[in-house]
Amino acid sequence: MGKLHFGYVKHGHRRNGQRLGCDRTTSCRSCSKCCCPMINSFEANRENHRKANLKWRTKNKERVIAATVAWQRANPDKRAKNSQKYFVANREVYRKRNHRSYEKCRDRLSTGYVRLLIARKAGIKAADIPIKLIEAKRSQLMVYRLLRRKHENELA
Repeated sequence: MGKLHFGYVKHGHRRNGQRLGCDRTTSCRSCSKCCCPMINSFEANRENHRKANLKWRTKNKERVIAATVAWQRANPDKRAKNSQKYFVANREVYRKRNHRSYEKCRDRLSTGYVRLLIARKAGIKAADIPIKLIEAKRSQLMVYRLLRRKHENELA
């Protein structure tokens, strides 16, 4: 009889007419239509299995993270491929998230946003721009905004 691991046996239920680990409570991983009821039970209770898996993963978060990090370090090429696939599949989500972030920075006149404006027009690196110049540009943008709002109120 084959060694059972988490209720599963390796491929092949019979060898030389002998049953290998299949006692109708286990199933082999390679058979799609198995004589064992376990695979049918899994398909019927897929949502319950998903919830149980999620519960275990939240309970053992450190182990899951450690295993994930170990896999990512061992397979950097697969990780990059999977990340690229996910990004392509969820491109609109990323665009919306980045746009919201950009709007927040623009509304608050954050340092990064002001640096970006100066760097675009001047053609230099954003890191090379001094803080005093950023503060001056920020105050200039505030004045422009006040003038624009005042002008819009007069027209309305």
